[in-house]
Amino acid sequence: MSLAFFGILILIFMYILMTKQGVTEHDPALTVNNEPIAAGEFRARLSYNHVAKTYSYFKDKYGVDPGKDFWTTTYGSGESPISYAREATLNDEVRTKVQQILMKQNGILTDISYEGFLKSLADENHRRQEAVKKGQIVYGPTQYGENEFFDYQFSNSVFKLKEKLYAGSISEDDLKRLYEKDREEKYQLPDYIKIQKIVIPFGSTEREKQKAEQSITLAKTSLNSGSDFESVAKLYSDNGKVYDQIFDETTAKRDGILSSELITIAATLEIAQVSKVIETRSEFILMKCLDKKQARYQSFEAVRTKVQSDYMDKKYNALIDKLVGEANIQKNASVYNRLFP
Repeated sequence: MSLAFFGILILIFMYILMTKQGVTEHDPALTVNNEPIAAGEFRARLSYNHVAKTYSYFKDKYGVDPGKDFWTTTYGSGESPISYAREATLNDEVRTKVQQILMKQNGILTDISYEGFLKSLADENHRRQEAVKKGQIVYGPTQYGENEFFDYQFSNSVFKLKEKLYAGSISEDDLKRLYEKDREEKYQLPDYIKIQKIVIPFGSTEREKQKAEQSITLAKTSLNSGSDFESVAKLYSDNGKVYDQIFDETTAKRDGILSSELITIAATLEIAQVSKVIETRSEFILMKCLDKKQARYQSFEAVRTKVQSDYMDKKYNALIDKLVGEANIQKNASVYNRLFP
């Protein structure tokens, strides 16, 4: 069964359920600055975003599991799951709608109604279906469900709106000042540390481990007496080799999995200092620090796009917070109070 077909079944089920409740999917549940939020739109967001969260909240706070009459039962000081879920959905939908109003005002979207959204969804799925029939490349799913298409359309529209509102609103000098201000917190690189290692592996028996431990102890004693690291490695290290290793931003992901203990110890070493004996599951190790560079940062050129994006995000979020605070919200109680997951 395709995702689109499954989505259609859900829409049909929602329509039948809401009709039985005396509500159709296009009835306004509330308005935000005179723009309606339809019952179907509100209910889809409630079911998609807040059912699981509501279950979790009431389980954690009151120890209750979903069952018969769960949504309408009151708990504690009069908290009911349906009121909790509706309020959370309302907050999300108000924030979404003030953004959609801005998108319409700035020519990003031409129709922000639920009916218009459903038409866009049907048109997009038809376009993708025709492309598949013709053997054309289709990026993403061949058919969108309602919630997936909403996320796709809305995130793309938010990106375009930010670009239109703020892309040219800050100078290069101001971007550089923001970079300097945030450099310590956001753009610092891990220390660059270059080490040499003497490695003595041991097998699975206690005798093999004791033999390896004797060798690493002799190696450490020789180094403490002033012997050259490479000369000691030739005598004691695996295959007489000195192993070079670098820790920096290019190796950080791998180091976190394979070498977390080594990098922790390496970070404490001064240049030319030799570590204590390190025991892992299968080998003994001695490290010598060859080079160390601290207080390293990504260059402005490397992170310029992120600096600008962070600036636009901050300005945009402040604007949306302001618009949400000023929004005129009117509930249509005869519809709103009948909406259930």
